[in-house]
Amino acid sequence: MGLANLSRGRLAASVGVDKSVVSRWLNDSVRPSGHNLTVITNLMRQELPGFFSLLTWELDYAEFARALGAPDLALQSDRTAPAAAGPPALQLDTVAVSRTAVPREGLVFPGLYVGFRKAYANNGMVVVQGLMLRIEGDRLAARCSDGLFTYRGEALLLRGQLFVLVEETTRLDEILTMVLSGVTAPMADVLDGLIMGVSGDRTCTPSATTIVYQRQADVSGDDIQDDAAWQACIQELARLNGERRGRELMPPEFARVIDNLVGVPRDGQDFDHVLRIPFSRSFTRTTSTQLLP
Repeated sequence: MGLANLSRGRLAASVGVDKSVVSRWLNDSVRPSGHNLTVITNLMRQELPGFFSLLTWELDYAEFARALGAPDLALQSDRTAPAAAGPPALQLDTVAVSRTAVPREGLVFPGLYVGFRKAYANNGMVVVQGLMLRIEGDRLAARCSDGLFTYRGEALLLRGQLFVLVEETTRLDEILTMVLSGVTAPMADVLDGLIMGVSGDRTCTPSATTIVYQRQADVSGDDIQDDAAWQACIQELARLNGERRGRELMPPEFARVIDNLVGVPRDGQDFDHVLRIPFSRSFTRTTSTQLLP
């Protein structure tokens, strides 16, 4: 982009996407669609005549740099080129395990979900929270937001459960984690589990609570269309939480999971010493409505 005198804003405007999409291309969290890659190629060809075709993108790192006439970059790339193509990963062996499982077992999860949880402020308020899951190559990409804070990362598929790790995208100063009960087939309809983050108080109090997500829509797999749907979801979440409508909108039966009773006997003498959602209380289900472990 530097050699072609292209800013992120100009590239986004030329392709017809939001600058956030360009940022995701550059940090390798998502790849351009075939159509977008063709548009980018034509744009690069205008700026660097003779260098670009769709095949140029297939070159390895060093050859790509040399094709652009960047010998210093080519020399550096020999020392720093990543060992394997694909999005950068946490240094966890389980990431590779998950990315092996996602193509086989992950197709039931992509979708746009709206969930409900208690506020980290410990005031009893019910927060409405959005979750988007998308298949991107061999990874299950995740986005999460309550309309005020927005997170992005990956859902690891391990032992049939989803371990969601997402980072706050603006301040880059917080990690949000979730463990959601998984399903098999045909498609996930309701997912519940535990979520942990920090509250917005002065000391950023570590906080955890239960959460229930319900599918609202499918995802298309098209970057622009899905990004537009996600941005619209964030705006609606901001409005709903600003009006404190979480409790009103939450299906009444979800209160069985959302209203935690740690340390308080439940009906039937069920007693929780820790936050948990055993199968007997889980709402996790597929679109067939059959409850599954």
